[in-house]
Amino acid sequence: MDSARRLPERRLAIALAVLALAGSGMAGTVPAAAAPAGRTAPAVDAQGQWDLARLLREVAAQDNRRRRFVERRFVAALDTPVDARGELRFIAPARLEKRTASPHAEVLALDGDQLSVDGPAGRATMSLRQVPEAAALVEGLRAILAGDSATLERVFVATLAGGAADWHLRLVPRDPRALRLLSEIRVSGRGGELDLVETDQTDGDRSVMRILR
Repeated sequence: MDSARRLPERRLAIALAVLALAGSGMAGTVPAAAAPAGRTAPAVDAQGQWDLARLLREVAAQDNRRRRFVERRFVAALDTPVDARGELRFIAPARLEKRTASPHAEVLALDGDQLSVDGPAGRATMSLRQVPEAAALVEGLRAILAGDSATLERVFVATLAGGAADWHLRLVPRDPRALRLLSEIRVSGRGGELDLVETDQTDGDRSVMRILR
């Protein structure tokens, strides 16, 4: 059924963070400058520089439309973690879907500023305008899609470690309201490919998603 039930804010924050960030490795929106046709620009320049701007350009140049994922959710109220698996999809121009196949079927979709969840309990919808702190998180994470390091760093304190072959990015929300929902996001990958997305909520819940090639 289609209901107007509100999504819990904490679940919303982590769902949006994972979906927006995982989707950033799937939708190419910014062509790599000065790259031959069919290729992206190299991740490292002649001086061996590897920084946030380079990383975002590499990620933004990806054009994969579907990726499988496996996810482990640690919920404070549960004694054992919950394992999930499914598929991530990007549908042009701006729709991202997380289609979970197990442990139960669920479709989480972000289309513009509208979030919807279809699952065993029915359908729930929400506008990002209803939760400004979550909207700010999504704005920052969508900056990765656009290769926009200025917006990303306006929303998050971004710390990049490692090199092109094995990088690790830590994102901490700057907005105190957002920090009440989500304490940090950690992303690991190689070149423009995202391999691992970890999200920590302030209530102790956390999620570890591995994106499969």
